Amino acid sequence: MMDIIEKENLDIEIINLSKQREYISTILEIGGKMQVPMLSIDGKGMYESMDIMNWIEENIESIRK
Repeated sequence: MMDIIEKENLDIEIINLSKQREYISTILEIGGKMQVPMLSIDGKGMYESMDIMNWIEENIESIRK
């Protein structure tokens, strides 16, 4: 997942919870559970890697920097 984000120069903010623990409460507020990876789309959490990859592929043009 990270490869495509970097390779395609996508405008997706990456948060590493092991280094940025202040975002844990935000993750819980958005999705109601502590699970990663999580992609926040319009204030809702998407958790499954394949779902996230599919969403990225379907929306790649609109999320380029």
